[in-house]
Amino acid sequence: MKENRVSSTLKAIIYIVLGILLCCSIIDADNLPNWLISISMIVSGSAMIFVSLILLRSILSDMGSTGTILLGFGIFFLPALPHYQNIQWVWGIALLMMILGCAYFLEGILRILRKDKGMGINIYLMLFGAAVFALGICLWLIDSFRAYAGLMMGICFIVYGVLYLIGLATHKDILIIKAK
Repeated sequence: MKENRVSSTLKAIIYIVLGILLCCSIIDADNLPNWLISISMIVSGSAMIFVSLILLRSILSDMGSTGTILLGFGIFFLPALPHYQNIQWVWGIALLMMILGCAYFLEGILRILRKDKGMGINIYLMLFGAAVFALGICLWLIDSFRAYAGLMMGICFIVYGVLYLIGLATHKDILIIKAK
């Protein structure tokens, strides 16, 4: 399903703004997932309560109760509250990167052992897997690397947002990667 141009442009601008905020250290990279989870839960919970009030004229319906629970959890995850318990997302992201890196590397090896066509793809999978694994190890072990991970993530968001806007302006999908 194709998105309309307004929502696509808005998405690209949000990526660019998030990237700029991360690069300027206004948003801490470790708190970014909490902000995103919190805001999405607050918005969806409020929407569910509102829809329950409009359609069913009650907050105590299934939808309204679920919306109330989502709203409560959204406020709980809000990093701006005084008794906020920080969840260390960087450790989880580092573990995920190490596991994904191993999976890509092993897929490259398996494709070579199966004698699949496209040796370049197999080598690319192995190199990509090794690079992602190395970044995960660096994120796990090196404190100064963790400190600049937000800057790197911000740069990636900015580049992605700009490429997305260029694709919208030229009417070409330049961010689509096809793999078999």
